[in-house]
Order: sequence, then C-alpha cells, then structure tokens
Amino acid sequence: MPSVRELATQLGARSPNSVVVLLRALEQKGFISRSPRQARGIRVEVPADEIAPVGVTLPIVGPARAEAPLEMFTRLRGALQVDERWVAPEGSIVLPMPDDGMDRAGILKGDLLVVAHTRQAIDGALTAVLIGDQWVVRILRLLNDRYHLAPANRTYETLTRPISDPEFYLVGPVRLLLRSLTAGRQS
Repeated sequence: MPSVRELATQLGARSPNSVVVLLRALEQKGFISRSPRQARGIRVEVPADEIAPVGVTLPIVGPARAEAPLEMFTRLRGALQVDERWVAPEGSIVLPMPDDGMDRAGILKGDLLVVAHTRQAIDGALTAVLIGDQWVVRILRLLNDRYHLAPANRTYETLTRPISDPEFYLVGPVRLLLRSLTAGRQS
C-alpha cells in the first residue's frame, strides 16, 4: 500500500492532511481499515465481488458544433466502461476536460467527465456545453434568461449567453470525474 504522502502526490492533493480526511471517510464507511501504528497499514475491506464493476460502455465524444451537436457521436475518440452504479447509462457521454478553467475546483485538463446528456439546465451545477465548436465545462447559473458559465480559474472570464443563442448547446450536468494517476496521462 502507498503511504499517505505518496497518495497525496498521486491524487494531486496539496497536503497529506486532505488524504488523511479521505482515508478517515473511507474507514468510517467500512471500505478500508487502518492499523494505527503501522506504516502503510491500509487494508481494503470490501469483498471483491462487491467492488467488481458491472460495466456500461459510454462513448468518449469528439469535436462537434453547437448548431450540429450530434456530430459528437460521429467523431468518437473511443469508449469507456464505467460501473453502472455510478451513472445513468441512458444518454450519458464521456468528455475529456477541454481546458484548465476549473482547475481551482480540482478538475484538470484531460480528466474524463461523465456527462448526463439531458439538455437540462441545473442552476449551480457543473455543466458541459458547446459554444460554437468549443467544448466548455463550467458552473452554470441562470439569470435573466441568460446562461452564465463561471470558471473556477480566475484567469478565465465568466461566459454569458442568451438562452436562445443558436451558437450555444447545453449538453447537461457532469455526474462523474475520472482521472488517470499514471505519469503518461493524456490531456
């Protein structure tokens, strides 16, 4: 098992304390147990048959345009099998995070986002949209018949669009984030 410091490095955490909080939560839920005075004393407690994924294959979508959004399904980048308990498979897509506009919220460029393709606007939700031919993932706010897409990274501006903008296609809320912890992570 990795050490707390090694886990912090692999997870991109700024301090080992955040990993300790995560480990306490996993321990309280019964997923792991820890030996208090033993280095690397973490044991997985969930039986293998309970954690074996029952997979749903979701498309990793490619480029598209707001005026022809279904192009995303004709330019697939691949597919990803996801545990069906984590997502509603009907209408879900996988989108690589296109930029670092949400990095201050822990969402990094290249992370894989599972998005519910519902076209539903949920105020305050992390949401994927197409603006012209660009994928954008931001916190959605609805104000005065306009969509406001707020970044977590201050170097990006809040984008504002009227609800009826033909260059704007609302895909739906982000439901799951997947990150590769390998050194060769693609972005």
